[in-house]
Amino acid sequence: MPPWSQERGDPGHVVVDPAPFAMPGSGAAVLRGRDASPIGQVLRMQQGITQDGPDHETEDQWFTLADGSGRKWLAHRYNYRRQR
Repeated sequence: MPPWSQERGDPGHVVVDPAPFAMPGSGAAVLRGRDASPIGQVLRMQQGITQDGPDHETEDQWFTLADGSGRKWLAHRYNYRRQR
């Protein structure tokens, strides 16, 4: 899934936007249409990677459900530290 960036960024921080993707689910996790038939969910993701020091990066993953609400939420935050 190739990402692109809406921002110029800098050496210590970059934000990328991968292509939207469908999220499968089962049972209650699947959205239902007006006739109660299952419909899929499409998500947009944005990743921000920040270099907090020579041995530390933080990656944030924000998601937006393609339901027209425009609500964006932070779903994952990863902290990476190199051991020397």
